[in-house]
Amino acid sequence: MLCMFVKYENMILSPEFLYQEAWGQPMFENDNVLRIAMSELRKKLDGSGDVITTERGKGYRFEVE
Repeated sequence: MLCMFVKYENMILSPEFLYQEAWGQPMFENDNVLRIAMSELRKKLDGSGDVITTERGKGYRFEVE
């Protein structure tokens, strides 16, 4: 998933796009897998200066300092 964020740096990526690209199937409604994966990725990036922000109602954005 980090590779996708680096490729599309500073662009908003929809949850549906991320899920499809990471797991190769459509995202199911109320699926927590993506939320958990995002939480784990944020923990791994903690302290690096790189940040994944949530754009409410749109998706996620990867910002590099």
